[in-house]
Amino acid sequence: MIDTSKKTLRTAIFHGPSGSGKDTQLDLLERTIDYERIGFSSLMEILKKEGHPRALSAYENTRVGKLASDEDVYLIFEEWLPRLDPKKPWFFVSPVRKETQIDLFDKLVQKFDRTLDLFVHFKLTESAAIERMSLRTYCEKCGTTYHSLYKKEKKEGFCDNDGTPLVKREDDNPDAIAKRLEWYNDDLKPILDTYRSRGILLEIDATPSIEVIHENLLKELQKYA
Repeated sequence: MIDTSKKTLRTAIFHGPSGSGKDTQLDLLERTIDYERIGFSSLMEILKKEGHPRALSAYENTRVGKLASDEDVYLIFEEWLPRLDPKKPWFFVSPVRKETQIDLFDKLVQKFDRTLDLFVHFKLTESAAIERMSLRTYCEKCGTTYHSLYKKEKKEGFCDNDGTPLVKREDDNPDAIAKRLEWYNDDLKPILDTYRSRGILLEIDATPSIEVIHENLLKELQKYA
């Protein structure tokens, strides 16, 4: 286990395009780091079941293909964070997707006596992204994503968790993927520029195997031990 008790890494963001494997890497980090994982979609589901009005509002937007408003997103975060262990590192999953959210995130974590220590960006080339997303399927019930090369289901065509038949996203085709990456990179540039200027940007090449990516990530995180 990595000893995080004396680390300066208290708050980090993990970000990358679809197919970059950031969620897989966070899963693997649970073997070595005792941390709190904070992803908007999972929090929205939990709070929606509790009847939280902002979670219900955000869900209605996402249900019809719209993005949740910044106000809903960050009020949901603010509702959830007091439930976390303040002694553990907090690892957020893509809470900053556009430039206007940089300041919102700073103000959010300041309320909990934190600042962002590290922005981890998983870089993926267009060709690698197209290959990965073109071959993936997912479970509509639990949201788990599978890949015929990198994360194959135990029984072909069915979710390991609940046996639901797997489906493919309609927009997981090369042209649509390339367009999504173009939008992603346009939004990403000012974000990377900001965190690079702060000296907290860590870029990880997400094109190798899962094992190599994880080895490189751990090597970088060890610098904070």
